[in-house]
Amino acid sequence: MTTSSQDLEHLKLLSIFHYVVAALAALFACIPLLHLCLGIAMVTGWEPLADADPMAGFMGWFLIAFSSAFILSGWAFAVCLFLSGRYLSQQRRYLFCLVMAGCACSCHLAPFSGCSRSSCSSGIRSKSCLA
Repeated sequence: MTTSSQDLEHLKLLSIFHYVVAALAALFACIPLLHLCLGIAMVTGWEPLADADPMAGFMGWFLIAFSSAFILSGWAFAVCLFLSGRYLSQQRRYLFCLVMAGCACSCHLAPFSGCSRSSCSSGIRSKSCLA
């Protein structure tokens, strides 16, 4: 393989991995749907929660607001990550891809990866970080 064909193969693999991670991020962003349903049940006075104290309405709105914010931000991150994979496969908008890679490594995906935030943000990659 020449260097350019090897680079193209790496970009293709990287775009596929972006698609996979975007799907996982969208899936994990759906976890707060349980809290959203519980908040809606608290606000509407669903039967088992009807005899709850007056703070149930406030807690319901609290759950609705924060779970909605987490769901929407997770879905927005997943869409941006999907677009980043698409742009990598099309070989355009590299700055957007770079910013999304930085966000994915430092903000959202550091708990799921084996590397620390400092090694991802500084660009130092060890074998344990890439495994």
